[in-house]
Amino acid sequence: MLDDKTREDEIKTALATVERLNAYVATGQSLDRLSRICAVQENEIQEFMAGAVVRGDRHSTVFYQYREPLARIRDYLDTLAALDDDAAYAVTPTFQRVQSLIAQAHQGNIIVAITGAWGIGKSQAARYYAATHPRRYNQPGAVHVPLNETENSPRQVLGKILHHLGVPAGRQSQRSMMQTVLGIFRPGDHLILDECQKIKEALEVLSALHDEAGIGITMIGNPAFSRAVWGEADDFPALASRAHRFDFPANTEADVDAWLAWHGFPPGLDTRQRAAFEREAIRIGTSGKSWGGLRALSHATRMFQTAYTGTLLTAENLNSFIAMSKKGGLTPRKSA
Repeated sequence: MLDDKTREDEIKTALATVERLNAYVATGQSLDRLSRICAVQENEIQEFMAGAVVRGDRHSTVFYQYREPLARIRDYLDTLAALDDDAAYAVTPTFQRVQSLIAQAHQGNIIVAITGAWGIGKSQAARYYAATHPRRYNQPGAVHVPLNETENSPRQVLGKILHHLGVPAGRQSQRSMMQTVLGIFRPGDHLILDECQKIKEALEVLSALHDEAGIGITMIGNPAFSRAVWGEADDFPALASRAHRFDFPANTEADVDAWLAWHGFPPGLDTRQRAAFEREAIRIGTSGKSWGGLRALSHATRMFQTAYTGTLLTAENLNSFIAMSKKGGLTPRKSA
């Protein structure tokens, strides 16, 4: 039998884990993956998110059924935190601007659309905002929902939103699912929908959700999303008229400078090589193409240094590596 002090310490630890769990789910992470890795039933995770630990009798054995599954979840979140230490966010001007726009949508309960080129950091900024303003069982906040091509109907989009709110969708009708979503959202909540270009005709549900839920929505997508809603076809007039759109056609030179300051230059380069590398990084980072942006720079530098240990990552090798990657090959030129 545990003494009162030990019991209270365990309860505090459990509640802290639940807070971290809510923050994790708010960033759009998969409950399925968490359930598999931690060997905890998905419905049990949903109970934790809904505050089951708080509702339990703290002086009975009911609370202690949560100890082992919560410990496994805590270990997994600790592991992710350790990995994230090596993948911190480069705070670029574009990153800060996207953060500000999401905050405006959240605070003003409006629809904001953030569109732009691939790899400029839109999704990264969205996940960061959700992680730092998470929706919890006892407190409103943001939830980040990454979409994919399988969500090709309003009902499937609503089901995905429910999934990331920690609520099973079941076999409900579209209208029933909408009522469930509306019953969950509270004043002060915010919905961030990412990769909106992938849901096509299901976009029609978003304006209705905003009207009925009374919460702000941030929509994020690439140029295909922009063309679908604001292009000549005018297929989604209700959404186009409600959303405040902000377009980021490419990263800026200031973004690349901030990324270089955060990431650092590849080791072993002399002054001339560093200057050449910066020029090449700016060219790639500000291209606005699918193979460019800060994401391409990050992937290329990491993959090159892993695959070609001992070879200097010069501007020439960076350019060659990205060019060969686009063609399906990974054979960079050797530095002198």
